[in-house]
Amino acid sequence: MKSTQQAQQAIENLNNQVLELMETAGTDWLKPWTSKLAKGLPHNYFNKRNYNGVNLWLLACHDYNSTAWATRKQWEKAGYTEFEGEPTVVTLIKKTKSAKHKNEQGDPIQYWLQRHYFVFNSDQVKGFQLPEGYTTPDQNHALHGSCALANSIVEASGADVRHGDTKAYFVPSQDFIGMPNADDFKNLDGYYATLLHELTHWTGHKERLNRFKYLDGEGDRSQYAFEELVAEFGSAQLCALTGATSGEVREDHAKYLNGWLKALRDNPKYLPQAMALANKSTQYLLDLEAEASASEVA
Repeated sequence: MKSTQQAQQAIENLNNQVLELMETAGTDWLKPWTSKLAKGLPHNYFNKRNYNGVNLWLLACHDYNSTAWATRKQWEKAGYTEFEGEPTVVTLIKKTKSAKHKNEQGDPIQYWLQRHYFVFNSDQVKGFQLPEGYTTPDQNHALHGSCALANSIVEASGADVRHGDTKAYFVPSQDFIGMPNADDFKNLDGYYATLLHELTHWTGHKERLNRFKYLDGEGDRSQYAFEELVAEFGSAQLCALTGATSGEVREDHAKYLNGWLKALRDNPKYLPQAMALANKSTQYLLDLEAEASASEVA
């Protein structure tokens, strides 16, 4: 089987796994993954970069103790040549310029280049052990796994958060987040888990990532369900980084469940698109937090 076919099969398997979780666990479908992400985000052991988009979730769905991965070539270069089990295929997509073809202005035509790589988890590498005290790239943040990081992310965003309401929501037309007071939640984790969900919606505003034109009256209303799925995956990543876990199921998610199930069955691109946009949202917020932290140090 060619690498492209294997990549397509991997995404199909992931899609089926999400479908099964939604059908069996209902609105709790994401919990098994959030617990896995709590161990650290999947990353390349050698270059210390986190995997993103659908690759993050393809790797996170495994049950390995380690979250460190690398290609066969990288492991072999380090002296490890024996592996247990099958590799996992990941996809790299990047924009590149044609060396031959040009547009009407004489500039090189840009296009998206897709390449596939097979990676092994460090648990699969015979003779290899992670160094004692090894931490994942995200765990190197001074505030990792704490509500202090969640607060830092929120403050660095500059989002207009208005407290005192009875429910949580984001209003694109007025660009603000409405939230109950922190004391209205069972614990601080639940408060930040909810706020990070709404903050993921906040990134989609037209002044930022411009993710939802339909909220200005354009497009199909079913896109609301898609945006909610983006926020689910985005907040799951943020919760893994901050340690925030709500322990509660949001009532408004139940109404989206049937729409998600239908879309996942009908459209094979629905899931990877949502995952990719969620990752873009998370990175946008982390970049803002890193920039704010750097300015404080300076």
